Amino acid sequence: MAVTSNSLASPCAPGISLAGGSSGAVENNVVAAPGGSEFLPVTPARILDTRTGTGTGKVARLAAHAALKLKVTGAHGVPATGVTAADLDLTVAAPSGSGYLVAHPDGTPRPGVYSLSFAKGHTAAGRSLVKVGTDGEIDLYNAGSSPVDITADLLGDYGVYPAG
Repeated sequence: MAVTSNSLASPCAPGISLAGGSSGAVENNVVAAPGGSEFLPVTPARILDTRTGTGTGKVARLAAHAALKLKVTGAHGVPATGVTAADLDLTVAAPSGSGYLVAHPDGTPRPGVYSLSFAKGHTAAGRSLVKVGTDGEIDLYNAGSSPVDITADLLGDYGVYPAG
């Protein structure tokens, strides 16, 4: 059984806008948002998979009450600079315990809210809009009772890009 959620938290000043076709798919264009950031969709890409080492360079579950840093800028169609947030699908695959995953900008204190909750034996997935740290990284914190496997699929980014 898979559990899904769709939580979006505004990472920037008011003015962020989303664009999508009638089918729910985001079109491949930049959406201007006066006074805020623009959304730039990318071809979906798996940028983290703890089961294969994608995004971390090593195959290892994220330990209970531990964090990992994930670089989201400079690859997969995401610019190296000017990025304010990443649009991600986060998944915790078949956890052996219950808990929640906190995604937040690297270099900032961990917030008191979570991005995804999970229950023992049940894969949980959800979309999360995560502000990016000044170093282009986000932190993922496992506030669960046991180590977990995590995947992150990049869907797009928000940023302040030159007009044109």
